[in-house]
Amino acid sequence: MREISRREFLKFIVGLAGTGFLRPIESVFPEESQSKNLPFEEILRCYPQINPKITAVNLSCIPDRVLGQYIGFHHPNESLVMAISYKEIEKGELKINGYALGLKEAIRRGQKVVLVVEIPYKPDEYDSQSWTQGMEKIAEYFQGARTLIIGNEINTPYSPWRNSLDQYQELYLVAYEKIKTTSSQSLVFPWQEAYYGKGEALQEFLSKEEVKGKIDGLAFNFYDTSEKIEERVSLYQQILNQYGLSRLPVVISELGKPIGAYLTRDQQACLVIQNLATAAYLEKQGKIKLSAWYCAYCGPDNEHALSYSTTEEFIPKPGLFAFLLCQRLLVGEIDLKKKPSGLVEVNVSNQGRPSACFVWNEGERKIDVPPKPGCHQVWKPTGEKLSPSLKLSVCPGDTLIFIF
Repeated sequence: MREISRREFLKFIVGLAGTGFLRPIESVFPEESQSKNLPFEEILRCYPQINPKITAVNLSCIPDRVLGQYIGFHHPNESLVMAISYKEIEKGELKINGYALGLKEAIRRGQKVVLVVEIPYKPDEYDSQSWTQGMEKIAEYFQGARTLIIGNEINTPYSPWRNSLDQYQELYLVAYEKIKTTSSQSLVFPWQEAYYGKGEALQEFLSKEEVKGKIDGLAFNFYDTSEKIEERVSLYQQILNQYGLSRLPVVISELGKPIGAYLTRDQQACLVIQNLATAAYLEKQGKIKLSAWYCAYCGPDNEHALSYSTTEEFIPKPGLFAFLLCQRLLVGEIDLKKKPSGLVEVNVSNQGRPSACFVWNEGERKIDVPPKPGCHQVWKPTGEKLSPSLKLSVCPGDTLIFIF
């Protein structure tokens, strides 16, 4: 049996949703399935404030009640939500299926939604009239969305669009016009860049005279370890500077594990903290505007997802609570320091007082961690609590969280 592509899988899911085999999102989160003892519960209850610049794809699809009963989790109005819309534009008709259904509700709640608009799979499937009619419906249906990104990962050599940027330009300009006509405050970005290459396709697109003044920012996907994030951010900053667009925002629209790597659930929780803490530091430095983990919720076979559900229960992974912890603790002043040994420390403070410290090991050997004066709690990303009085160390890839 051949392996199906991501796009084929999504079309299959959309097809099931259309035939009624998939139950509504609310119905696959039975209240009785919720755990009574959640990792980090005592911390999450004590830190209700959320960093609105840390989010996750499909976060809006997890109903408030799933976690709210225990830790006060909610979708605050100031929080940004990132979600990929699984839909098709066919003969000018808009088909909303799957996770995109949650976005309308998120906009109604007042959240600032970031939406990825899928484009036809191949250039020869593009029909100008159908696309124009479809974009009118998208702009109207998702009116009030904060940002709309037109297309996904077309910069890779296996994308049928890579060598058809003139045709993509036509498609993009139609989308830009329809979105701005409906919601002038909405931002429109070109495709979100795949974690591939050095931005060659993007530079080719930015050099086109017709798109000048009609690009509101850049989004890129990152699937690797934390020490490489800043290098990738710098690449896109250099590209924007090259075209006189340094004022435009840069967004990490998908943040995840290294491509092809297998991670245990505990390793995923460590990587969630390492990547999000690094991204939060870069946001405080003014280098990015938003980072979104891929993804908060998806089907049970998605190894990136932080949670999934069956028809009987909602199943969170340790990474989901590591994500929620990052949202609450990465609030305030953030500083990142790296030592020659490979030890990385992200220190968080409020009004000069330390509140949290994330420590991990990018080296190849176990590293002893010096005591943290004033620390009263130490945690592992999996929710295991340690004694601050113990002599602590971190193995390669491991993470510790210190609470002051």
